[in-house]
Amino acid sequence: MTARPVHSPDDDEFVLTTRALPPNRHGISLDEFWQQALRALKRAVEADVPLHSSHTPLEKMIMTTPILGSILIGSTNPERLRSWYKAAFAPDQPESGPLQVGAVILVFNGRTDVADETTEPGRTIVNFHVEDAPQAVVRLNELGVTWLVELEQRPGGKFATLVDPDGSYVQIIELT
Repeated sequence: MTARPVHSPDDDEFVLTTRALPPNRHGISLDEFWQQALRALKRAVEADVPLHSSHTPLEKMIMTTPILGSILIGSTNPERLRSWYKAAFAPDQPESGPLQVGAVILVFNGRTDVADETTEPGRTIVNFHVEDAPQAVVRLNELGVTWLVELEQRPGGKFATLVDPDGSYVQIIELT
């Protein structure tokens, strides 16, 4: 069976198209079942009520979902790393303390349980969303950054990957 939800901008309704199948043992076709399910979902979202007594209303789910507030970046040389991130991405920030970048705070922490340079640089990649990627590349080049992947157009935007002083990958992204 192939099912595909289709949104119609004209009537703000969702339509589910399926291959024709015979009705189930309850006399409801699979197509009608999915149409009923989509109508119930739409009513629940609009009314902010649970679909079932065991479910949580949408508003409560949003309120209980944790918010990413900070990222701790461990380093054997946190001052050098913080200075690099400040120069590259937060030049207007104070000379010490965490860096506020958008809605997230970068915290740099001296650690003895990490190597001087990461052995898995792609394990966690910090992405900085920028409004003008070519301009960001020019500014980063003035700082002498090391590029892993030069700025390139990909589906969805422009992307480039650079390497921080500890060897971790950092990306700049301009979404289109």
